[in-house]
Amino acid sequence: MKTYQQLQEGLYDPNIFKAFFMAGGPGSGKSYVVKKSTGGTGLKIVNSDEAFERLLKQAGLSLKMPDNETIARDKIRDKAKALTDKRKGNYIEGRLGLIIYGTGKDYNKITYKNDIKISKTYFGLGFDLHKLVKNKKLYLGGIKIPFHSGLKGHSDGDVILHAIIDAILGAMRKKDIGTYFPNTKKFKDIRSPKMLRPIIENLNKST
Repeated sequence: MKTYQQLQEGLYDPNIFKAFFMAGGPGSGKSYVVKKSTGGTGLKIVNSDEAFERLLKQAGLSLKMPDNETIARDKIRDKAKALTDKRKGNYIEGRLGLIIYGTGKDYNKITYKNDIKISKTYFGLGFDLHKLVKNKKLYLGGIKIPFHSGLKGHSDGDVILHAIIDAILGAMRKKDIGTYFPNTKKFKDIRSPKMLRPIIENLNKST
C-alpha cells in the first residue's frame, strides 16, 4: 500500500501541474462549488477571502464593508493578498494541485430578475478543458509556455482564451465557441488569438 508521500500519479503527479480558477461576488456559490466538486481530492485551496476576513476581525473592522473604513480595509486587503500569494507560491513550488478563488473588490451582483433593470452590464460564464499531451506546444492566454506537453485540441487548445471567448459569447447571448469555430479543416491548428479577435469585433459592434 502506498502512503500519501509515495503517490506519484493523478492529482499527486508532480509532472502534471493542475490549477482551477474561480471568481465571483459574495454569495455566488464559489465555496459550495469547490466543496461539492473537489472535496477529498487533495487539491490545495487558495482563497484570499479567508485571510481577509480574519485580518478584518483582528483589526476590529466590520465585515459589512462600510464606506468610512475603505482606506483601512484596503490596507488589510493588500496584506491578505500577500499572505495568500505566499501560500500559493509554496504550493506551486511543490507542484501541488490548486483551486484559486476569491471575491473581487468591485463587483455587480445579479440575484433577482429586477436587478437586471438596475445593471446595464451583462455577464457570461466560460470554461474549457483539454488533455495534456506530449510533444505539443503549450499556449495559455495567447502566450507560449515552455513545457514538455501541450493541450490536445483541434486548435492550439488554449483553455484560457477559449473560456474567455465562451464567456463573451454568453454575455452577448450567442451560441458557444464550437458554433463559430467547428472542427473543420479551415480551423485546424488555428491560434486562439485569431479566434478571439472576431469575437471582440462583434462585441464592439453590438455595444
